[in-house]
Amino acid sequence: MLSETLISILNGLASCTFFFCRFVEKKGFYCLTEKDSHSKPKCLGPSKGRNYPPMEPKTAAYLHKVFHKENLTLLKLLTKMNQAISSWLSDSITGDGNS
Repeated sequence: MLSETLISILNGLASCTFFFCRFVEKKGFYCLTEKDSHSKPKCLGPSKGRNYPPMEPKTAAYLHKVFHKENLTLLKLLTKMNQAISSWLSDSITGDGNS
């Protein structure tokens, strides 16, 4: 039973190696794209996702403080991988983000 679970996990990981994620500003989230391809990202449909009310500045400042170390790590990883840096991430590092 454990070996079947492990094989299932490994098969899932193998299928993920053919795709990577690209942040799509228009959508506001990451979408799958075929690796080494300039094809259109495969994103959730327009009825998916949620629109949230603006975040209170105090709450945003708290979250930026709490996740600053993790955001720096993510920024370094994306830079190392030559991936686009989303505006929310760069804003959270520089302190320019209002939400």
